[in-house]
Amino acid sequence: MNYLKAYQILKINKLYTEGNEIVYWTARGSGSGIDWSRHTKQQIDNWGCQYTRIETQKKPSFDLFIDDKSKRIEEIE
Repeated sequence: MNYLKAYQILKINKLYTEGNEIVYWTARGSGSGIDWSRHTKQQIDNWGCQYTRIETQKKPSFDLFIDDKSKRIEEIE
C-alpha cells in the first residue's frame, strides 16, 4: 500500500473513531452479476479500514453526484 492510500485510510478511520458513519460503496459485480462482497470485505479489512458497513451492488450509477455534505478526501483534516 502506498503512503497516500495509507494516509487517506487514517483520515477516514479517524472520522469513524469520532462517531461518524462510514459506508464503503462499490459497484463491483453490478455489471457482471458476480458477488464480490466477500472479496471486497477481505480487501478493506486487510487495509485496516474501519467502517459501519460495506454496500456492494447497490452503488447508484450516475454521471454527476451532488450532495451538500460531501467532501473530497483532501478536504478532511
